[in-house]
Amino acid sequence: MKVEHTRVRRVPVGVPAGALATFTMDLAMVAAARYGRGTFSSDRIGPDVIGRWAAGLLRGRWRHRDIRSEPAERGELALGILTHYATGIILTQAFLQLPRRGNGRPSFLGATGFGTATGFYTMIENDLCLPFET
Repeated sequence: MKVEHTRVRRVPVGVPAGALATFTMDLAMVAAARYGRGTFSSDRIGPDVIGRWAAGLLRGRWRHRDIRSEPAERGELALGILTHYATGIILTQAFLQLPRRGNGRPSFLGATGFGTATGFYTMIENDLCLPFET
């Protein structure tokens, strides 16, 4: 009797790690907005606006005068959440693929630094560029 072996594909570690990191960031931002007396809250961009932007990209529209004033797209909230989490997963996978020094393993300090840098970049880019989109 011949036994067939099936090859099991493993999920890259960046997928669950990226989803968890994105979820943790979202929880931290909600807590900061709630307990920071409005300092960290923003009504300028939410998952629905991200979905509207992503829908525009999928339709070949790369520029918007003001994405917030564009008409709502069907399914934009779901697409925005998907885009948000996909970005977190891609950034996590990119971090895990970066060349390592020393023992060749990711470190907590390195991951924290990378996550902080990409998070601050996003906040700065949104604050500086969102009002000036053409």
